[in-house]
Amino acid sequence: MTATDPEQPLGLQMNRTVVIFSFLMSLMLTPQVYADDGFSTIDVCESFSLIAKDIMVARQKDRPMSETLPFARGRIKKWADKFGFDLEIKEAEQMAAELVMAAYDRPSFDMDGGNAPREINSFENLHFKECYKGLTSD
Repeated sequence: MTATDPEQPLGLQMNRTVVIFSFLMSLMLTPQVYADDGFSTIDVCESFSLIAKDIMVARQKDRPMSETLPFARGRIKKWADKFGFDLEIKEAEQMAAELVMAAYDRPSFDMDGGNAPREINSFENLHFKECYKGLTSD
């Protein structure tokens, strides 16, 4: 597999996205605890998609995965705590790994060109959309 093979990375990204959101939805089987604190579904998903965005920014800047993983784990744990999701550190590590792998499965581009911002925006939007669909589906 090469970074220029558009089929394989997208397939891997979609598989990882399914794993991430299956995991998220298992956390959210209880009533929407975040609504009790005055947060909306948009608040939850916007916050989550910003984590995805920051991970993809790190990817586009060619930051090592070894730096991005602990950063992502910490952000996911804070996100879960903020919105009242019961997330153990091991679960945060798993979610962080899936998000980081999904980002690093995608090619990196020059940050000054048009492709890097487009890739960042696409990754952020994908994770917002999947989060929102997951939280609003019956």
